[in-house]
Amino acid sequence: MDCNEQKVGCASDRDFNPACMKPKKFAYWLQKIRDEYAAGVLSQFTTNNSLLERGLELLQMLKQDSGKLASANLHELLRAWENTHRMRIAESHLRHVLLREESPLTSDLFLERDRGKDLRHFAHLFLAQSKVTC
Repeated sequence: MDCNEQKVGCASDRDFNPACMKPKKFAYWLQKIRDEYAAGVLSQFTTNNSLLERGLELLQMLKQDSGKLASANLHELLRAWENTHRMRIAESHLRHVLLREESPLTSDLFLERDRGKDLRHFAHLFLAQSKVTC
């Protein structure tokens, strides 16, 4: 809250200040990165390595800007704290998706489901391949 009070004279509007970033604006940018680069709704739940790497670059820039988070009241202060946690979760999600490779069995399940075949057979195969005993 100190940053907001110190930098309030830098701009004519309290919500759009180049010296500080409001939690609502920070959350907007974080969600935009997650949607566009981490297989969100805007990308129709698809992504690739180059998009994920670009998302990590943008997330690092947003992480640098997190030092400019400012709040006018305690409610915004709580939102700023939540946004820092959401940023860490978003980074771990991006890194997880970047390292994860699709298993062929999972894609086979979806293909066979779309063809209308019984999935109980594939569930049995999945349990046999993963060496899980019931």
